[in-house]
Amino acid sequence: MATTTLGVKLDDPTRERLKAAAHSIDRTPHWLIKQAIFNYLEKLESGATLLELNGATGKDSEDRGELAEDAGLQCFLDFAESIQPQSVLRAAITSAYRRPEQEVVPMLLEQARLTAPVAEATNKLAASIAEKLRNQKSAGGRAGIVQGLLQEFSLSSQEGVALMCLAEALLRIPDKGTRDALIRDKISNGNWQPHLGNSPSLFVNAATWGL
Repeated sequence: MATTTLGVKLDDPTRERLKAAAHSIDRTPHWLIKQAIFNYLEKLESGATLLELNGATGKDSEDRGELAEDAGLQCFLDFAESIQPQSVLRAAITSAYRRPEQEVVPMLLEQARLTAPVAEATNKLAASIAEKLRNQKSAGGRAGIVQGLLQEFSLSSQEGVALMCLAEALLRIPDKGTRDALIRDKISNGNWQPHLGNSPSLFVNAATWGL
């Protein structure tokens, strides 16, 4: 059976009333409009007059919603009628869409705040893990070499920052001349003498001597 889409022109107050009424019964405004049309047609076809219908509905002003055939309007009417009511969780997500940052951030910070015992236990655990990693010097192979370099040249020192910059930048430089110039620029300003002989790793000491 063929169907035709009808457009309904409503003012803003009426549109808001329609949305509120549809929301109160967990239906879409399109569904409510369609049911109202069917109900009105059935009463007219059963012999009711316009005067009787207007009296039964509170004598609304005549033709407040003008129906006009227009296939371009409400092209997704059938789809909208099949949409199920939102769950409580999804409705909460929808209501929080694009909320102001000044309103949301304090609430999220409060939810993320740990109680004093949990915060203290978390800090102790993090400090313990960090201390074990700093003191761990038993790794071998390439992992041990890298670990030895990181322990000797930490990022809190100028030399450690220079080596980090070289490690990140050298991979992106295609020509040898530019690479050599970058190495000279980063290495020449470092104070490498205090690091010489401090590491138990022969490789780290040799690398420091070369620097």
